[in-house]
Amino acid sequence: MYSTYKLDNGLTVLLVPNPTSQAVVVDAFVKVGSRNEEEHINGISHFLEHLNFKGTKNYSTAKGLSEAIDSVGGVMNANTGKEHTQYYAQVESRHIVLAFDVVTDLFRYPTFKPAEIEKEKGVIIEEINMYLDTPQHHIMDMLEEGMWDNHSLGRNIAGSPAHVRAITKKDITDYRRNFYNPKNTIVAVAGKFDEEEVRLLVSKYWSDYKGKEEVALPEKAEGARQKKMVMQSKQTNQAHFAIGFRGFDYNDTRNYAMDILSAVLSGGMSGRLFTEVREKRGLAYYIDANHSSYQDVGAFIVRAGVEIGKIDMSLEVVIKELKKMRNNLLTLKEMRKAKEYLKGTVALSLEGTSSKMSWCLQQLAFAKKVEEPTTWMKKIDAVTPQEVRKAAQAVIRGDLTTLAVIGPYSDKDKSSFEQIISRL
Repeated sequence: MYSTYKLDNGLTVLLVPNPTSQAVVVDAFVKVGSRNEEEHINGISHFLEHLNFKGTKNYSTAKGLSEAIDSVGGVMNANTGKEHTQYYAQVESRHIVLAFDVVTDLFRYPTFKPAEIEKEKGVIIEEINMYLDTPQHHIMDMLEEGMWDNHSLGRNIAGSPAHVRAITKKDITDYRRNFYNPKNTIVAVAGKFDEEEVRLLVSKYWSDYKGKEEVALPEKAEGARQKKMVMQSKQTNQAHFAIGFRGFDYNDTRNYAMDILSAVLSGGMSGRLFTEVREKRGLAYYIDANHSSYQDVGAFIVRAGVEIGKIDMSLEVVIKELKKMRNNLLTLKEMRKAKEYLKGTVALSLEGTSSKMSWCLQQLAFAKKVEEPTTWMKKIDAVTPQEVRKAAQAVIRGDLTTLAVIGPYSDKDKSSFEQIISRL
């Protein structure tokens, strides 16, 4: 499914061939995101990602960059997470040289014109405002801030308007110098390509890439040390809540059990939470549960949007279902269903070239090794009901629960919510 090698400068190369595809994706992935930021420059990883599109050495304007890819019907984009930033272009395979040229220029040769820096601040601040006005999104920011106390893992990826306004060109160039370097970077190529040609292109565009030898590891995340609740009193048409628990890191073998736990609670339209909260009681439109991992910790989160006057009932139903996972063994029928659900969703998701690349890329960056999908499926099949319950007992801890709520509620309501969550 994939192969890897390293250049002499320490840069890692990932190749994910798919000869039946007509497209190729070229991706430059750097292991730096919002958790690497000091508080006074919170949002700088995301800001840097934006600025790289505003002009480079060989494409002096944002329009010039866009036209290069648009002219062949391709797409390019980038994204920033807690622990990574990546830039990519997808084109018809015969235009692979153009994809290499554009992605390399984006990553290695941005110009950071002062006028563009100031203009882009306005764009990012409006992006932040958009998410602040979207409770379904903002509830996650509130929850993560509460879950991780004052740790950078809990800060907004985009930063705050005040932080963005204060970032200088020197901040940007210093930050880039500290983290954008060969040993912290993976160049991935996926789709239809000739491997010999790709190796030559990688050498041409990346072999002279230099940077700092060592990158400082982010501060270890401990998470909240006690039960916590955060609330935003706001006039909304729907109440939003999220319940968070500290989970497992990328390399923890209990992740397979957490995958099954999440599937039982939130796997499709027959998951326990969907059935109990939406189908039986009509309390919510969206409700889901998900476990995600970082380098040194994880997060298990349940979130929902519910009727304002029935948030107490909704919380009580969710708490009841979480306690069942912690206290009771799953039946063999439920185990089989969850396992088949997980294997099926992974198989379908890996139909696309980009998805195959992402499967390998995230693991290569942060896990000890890349696990083939077939190996992952075998490990899912091997999980027992006892292992799921044991994982639930380690994660779903009442003493370390964080609850976030957005809605038109008072301090009295907050006390009621705290009483409900205390029953976990």
